Amino acid sequence: AIGGQEPASKTWDNSGLAIRRLPVKMIRFAGLHRRKGTVMSERERPRFELRKFVSFSSFLTFTLLALSGLTMFLRPEGSIARWTGWEIFWLNKKGWEAVHVALSALFVILATTHIVLNRKALWKYLKDRVAGTFRFGREMAGAGALVLAVLITAVFLWWPASGLMSLRSSVKEGKGILDVAPPVLDADMLPLTEIAKIAGVAAPSIVHGLRGLGYQVEGPDDTLEKIAKERGTTPEKLYLLILNGFPGS
Repeated sequence: AIGGQEPASKTWDNSGLAIRRLPVKMIRFAGLHRRKGTVMSERERPRFELRKFVSFSSFLTFTLLALSGLTMFLRPEGSIARWTGWEIFWLNKKGWEAVHVALSALFVILATTHIVLNRKALWKYLKDRVAGTFRFGREMAGAGALVLAVLITAVFLWWPASGLMSLRSSVKEGKGILDVAPPVLDADMLPLTEIAKIAGVAAPSIVHGLRGLGYQVEGPDDTLEKIAKERGTTPEKLYLLILNGFPGS
């Protein structure tokens, strides 16, 4: 410094043009020095911002959670899902259940982390709200009324909740995806001896007919589920073959 004055230095705008002269300390404080056309240097910029990471992760998780929730709503009942080989995006019922549970746990962790990181701002908002600094009376009342109305329609099974539950029941029963309903509950897990009794066909005939179509059948104790998995088909299709007398065998 000369005569007690701070030396001056040029600053640049975003296009790199010199605009004025300011003391060096002021330039450093404002971060206005030239570095590849940016205002802030890489040293001054945090390498990893946890708040942004949590925010982006929460958004992505919530989006995928909504998708998995919709898929869970559209899935059929467990035995129907196995019977028809139900899948969406190459995931079966158990796969989507695992995805939904994992995303739910992750979202709870991210939401808790978000609250912890922003606890001061949240606490200030709550204090200001109590003090009357922010006035959102109508908006909050409307939001509360909307949520309460949805809860009431769900509890008393009024429309539109009743319509959603009716749709869920239809999907759960496999309407629209079944070619033939399973003869009994968990029919896919029954051995061929039991399937033969239900279909009115001798068990050796079923074994011979399936083998004639290229299916690997060890014996009458095999289940439709086991045979279908080995061939990449569904128990429903195998049962249709049995009922139709093994066409093409």
